Amino acid sequence: KAAGMGEEKKADDIEVTVSERDVTVGDLLNAAEVFVTGTAAEVVPVQSIGTSETPEEELDGEEEESFSVRFPHGETSAGPVTTKLLEMLREVLAEKRSSEATKDWLCDVYATPGDFRKGGPSS
Repeated sequence: KAAGMGEEKKADDIEVTVSERDVTVGDLLNAAEVFVTGTAAEVVPVQSIGTSETPEEELDGEEEESFSVRFPHGETSAGPVTTKLLEMLREVLAEKRSSEATKDWLCDVYATPGDFRKGGPSS
C-alpha cells in the first residue's frame, strides 16, 4: 500500500492519503484523472472507462445502466497526480526514498526462502 509514502519530506514532496473503497459511477464521472496499479504495471493512467451498450432484454433487472467517461490526462500522458505517485514509487524501489510505511517493501532476493517470505532475515 502507498500509505505514508510522503512521510520523508523533500522540497517537492506531497503527502499521500490512501483510501481503499469501491468507486461509484459518480466518482468516475467527476474524476480529473484515474490510474490503476499492479506489481508489474506500477502506476498506469486510465484513458477511459465504460460499459458496453447492453440491450434492454439482457439487463438483469438491477438497474444496470451503460456509461462511458474519458479522462483528459490519460489520453496523451499521465496526469500530475499519477506522475508524482509513479515518481515516488520508483524512488522507493531505487532506495532513494523511505518511510515507516515503506521500510519492508524491498526484500533481499538472496535470503533463504523462509526469511524472504518473512520480509528479510531475523534481527
